Amino acid sequence: MAKKITVNFKDSGLIPQGSYLARVTKCTSEVSANSGKPLLKWEFKIVEGDYDGRKLYANTSLQPQALFKLRGLLEALGVEITAEEMELDPREMVGGELILTVDHEDYKGQTKERVVGYSAYEGEDGDSEEEVEEVPAK
Repeated sequence: MAKKITVNFKDSGLIPQGSYLARVTKCTSEVSANSGKPLLKWEFKIVEGDYDGRKLYANTSLQPQALFKLRGLLEALGVEITAEEMELDPREMVGGELILTVDHEDYKGQTKERVVGYSAYEGEDGDSEEEVEEVPAK
């Protein structure tokens, strides 16, 4: 007879829709397998609450028409954006904290988490150097 085992499914379901404090754990410059165009791949880890330790992912295209999404994410991380061309080292984004807004979407018949917005983390005392409006991730 098989021995009984205990399985905890707490962290196996979808992260509920809402806003979560997260930290950038990885940011890499890559080429989209679909379009062949450059993008940044982001990995975030929720750092508080019931979903502490869970990971979320997002991509930001580097195409001119999509830079608003990257700009919003960078501003939420506190990166100063200049009107001119600027160099960006994706590795320097690791460790930055921000608020991610999560929604659900249907992808190939399955419900998946999707990061749909970014906003600045104001710190534990509620103060931030600059107010940053939530920017849609789409």
